[in-house]
Amino acid sequence: MASALTFTQLLSASTVAGSFFFVGDVAAQLLAGPPKQANAGLATAAGQTLIRFKDWDQERTLKMSLFGIGVNGWYFLTGFHILDRIFGPAKTLKVATTKAVVNQIMFSPPYLTAFLLYSAAFVRPEKGVDPWDTVVTKFPGLYATAWSVWPAVNVISFKFVPPGLARVAFMNATGLLWSSYMVRVGAAKSSSVDEIEVEYAL
Repeated sequence: MASALTFTQLLSASTVAGSFFFVGDVAAQLLAGPPKQANAGLATAAGQTLIRFKDWDQERTLKMSLFGIGVNGWYFLTGFHILDRIFGPAKTLKVATTKAVVNQIMFSPPYLTAFLLYSAAFVRPEKGVDPWDTVVTKFPGLYATAWSVWPAVNVISFKFVPPGLARVAFMNATGLLWSSYMVRVGAAKSSSVDEIEVEYAL
């Protein structure tokens, strides 16, 4: 049976998660700039990137990083720990798949709800829009996209990556693009969510 988590493990997981949220938000802000021309040269593309970086919203990045530190790291480390205690080590593909699906059903919805609510209330509040209405608008698409990404990643994680900080680091590292996508959805106005989903699908 898995031993109890220590404060050091929780703190380490939160620090790792905060770091990846920092990088993910910076990447998201760079991607959010004016689209590059298809025939643009390397110098032009580099210039566009520098222009976007000058417009970097550091306050938004800080707020996103704080969510990674305050919620993401310890939440999923604890969730994975619970799954390990219930199902044991993922010695077979069946056990790994079961843990991945249960994680997606049990732990993903509260987490995504908290993230969207935090984003709507503190990161980029829309005047005259109730934060909960933003959650209702954005959650279905974000959760559906999560199903297309995370079950497969979780199967690999549960089957091949040791539990603890290594697993949290793996999940955050492999989920860097997802973090970039998620913070863009969280920071975007409700009306532009579909455009973001199309952009990341291309």
